Amino acid sequence: MAPSTPYLTLDLPRFEANLDLARRRLAGTGVTLRPHMKTGKCIAVARAVFGGGVGPITVSTLSEAEHFAAAGFDDILYAVGIAPAVARTRAAALE
Repeated sequence: MAPSTPYLTLDLPRFEANLDLARRRLAGTGVTLRPHMKTGKCIAVARAVFGGGVGPITVSTLSEAEHFAAAGFDDILYAVGIAPAVARTRAAALE
């Protein structure tokens, strides 16, 4: 029986093939891979992108930013507008 809440199911060979393709396409271009973690929302997925380590990521919620920051990700792009009051409090705590 499938869970009643949303969950991530990965086709691991396809995921790894897509990562390899992205790395090959970016090789030598000077472009940095900065994946958006909106779908994966998973530390293991993010670490797989960076060969087991951390790297630059993009998020769409402060909860996602906090989740990844707690796991050692420190180059996080928050890809939505933010109110000044929030920037001074919760977002500022991520620095």
